[in-house]
Amino acid sequence: MRVVQLRKLITMLDEMSVLIQFRALKTKELIKEISEHDCLGSFIFLDILSECLEFESDINIGWKTAVKQTAFLNSSDKDIMLSVGDQIGTTDINGQISMLELNKNLAERNLYQAEEEYRIKGKMLRTVWCLCGLAAGIMIL
Repeated sequence: MRVVQLRKLITMLDEMSVLIQFRALKTKELIKEISEHDCLGSFIFLDILSECLEFESDINIGWKTAVKQTAFLNSSDKDIMLSVGDQIGTTDINGQISMLELNKNLAERNLYQAEEEYRIKGKMLRTVWCLCGLAAGIMIL
């Protein structure tokens, strides 16, 4: 799930960059627009953020709350998301696009690490289950 959520995060950062660059949306409008994208439908963070913004008028507090409640991401991933939340809407368009690009690169690095962990642990888990199946088969015989 971490790999899937990181891919969604990278997609969200790309979409935010495009919407800021070409439509110059305000932060609340940007979040609303992004949460309606089909490609981000299963991104847990956006679901929680949308709920938080219904009750909280301050975007920064809602963003931090949503990051803390997001599952499947480690502290490094959450730090990237908190960095985006702290800096979004605070600079001009070029500054925001640069900040999003930097955080996207950091998220891509984390995605690569997560994919490697999944590959290594997945292979190990498949081997363990195969051995358990063989042991169960031998016990039955």
